[in-house]
Amino acid sequence: MKKYLLIISLGLAQTAMAQDNSFPINGNVGLGVSAPVEKLDVNGNVVWNGYNSGNPRGAKIGFSGGNYGGIGYNIDYTPSTGLFNRPLNDATSYLQFTNGGFQFFGTHHGPSANGIGLTGGGANLNLFATMTNTGDFGIGTNPEAKLDVNGSTLIRGNVKLANSRNAYMINYVSLSEANGGASTIIGNNVVAGTAENSIKKTISVYDVGSFVCLNYYNGITFHTGVTGELNVDKPVSNSEKMRITQTGNLLIGKASQNNPAYILDVNGKARANEIVVNTSGADFVFEKDYKLPTLSEVEAFIKEKKHLPEIPTASEMAENGVSLGELNIKLLQKVEELTLHLIEKDKALKQEQAKNQSQDDRISRLEALMKIKK
Repeated sequence: MKKYLLIISLGLAQTAMAQDNSFPINGNVGLGVSAPVEKLDVNGNVVWNGYNSGNPRGAKIGFSGGNYGGIGYNIDYTPSTGLFNRPLNDATSYLQFTNGGFQFFGTHHGPSANGIGLTGGGANLNLFATMTNTGDFGIGTNPEAKLDVNGSTLIRGNVKLANSRNAYMINYVSLSEANGGASTIIGNNVVAGTAENSIKKTISVYDVGSFVCLNYYNGITFHTGVTGELNVDKPVSNSEKMRITQTGNLLIGKASQNNPAYILDVNGKARANEIVVNTSGADFVFEKDYKLPTLSEVEAFIKEKKHLPEIPTASEMAENGVSLGELNIKLLQKVEELTLHLIEKDKALKQEQAKNQSQDDRISRLEALMKIKK
């Protein structure tokens, strides 16, 4: 029996050696290698085959053009042509090791094909992503930064943009003051607090924090002057300086408004080199059909109402403010009405002066006649 086993073993060894496959006594295995130096030493491509719904599937390790190594699925490389083949009617994926980095190729589901390359388009493999030997990673492009994306990006989770001190933060958190829901905050030296509707300083106790909050309910709120100890919750309302509501109104120095009709609502003083208010003027006063109130009518109104006609009262101004455009029209209207009254009064005065002059002339003539008679 031992004799037969020896004969069989010698025959297998001879067959293996003839195919450059070797199984030396040191435990190494060589495939296409007569003297393997590793536990598994392969000279050539390696294919794993499996089954999926009755169709053979596999992954392959081998070389591509330029002697770059690669691992692929549903792909064969032809050294004589430098091109690939897609054996099966299925999608293809290929990872190439090149210049100390990686390139990720693939195609959607397609028919089998021969002579395909890595240039993209048609049956060729498309380059989806690249990692360079400097660690830059590009999606849809050759990277020019640590992460370079050509196309839309969706990130599910928090994103941190930081310098060496991690001073710039972006968080997606539950932060919407009294109305619940989620917010995105972008801040310097600030992150979302532990308690609801709070934030906290996170990097430097000496640097003042600031952040912008994007919220489904409040719109966009701007916060500055965040001071105090690190990692101590602070209400977001303490630092809000400005807000753009979901309707597009801009609130400065306040977080709410009684009348949302005002697109700009400022709680405090405002200063500008020039303000232009669109208005229509009050030239209608000079039309022939305009009913000019008499001074007696104006006097009676003032005595009863304690303010000019068509002008808001002081209490109304204090409560509701005034529209600069509307108020300027009303004030100009009153100036023009006053101008018309002055014109009429000037005419009457000139008539009175002419009448007085005529009387003076008659008196002078009478006095002259009286002197002659004497």
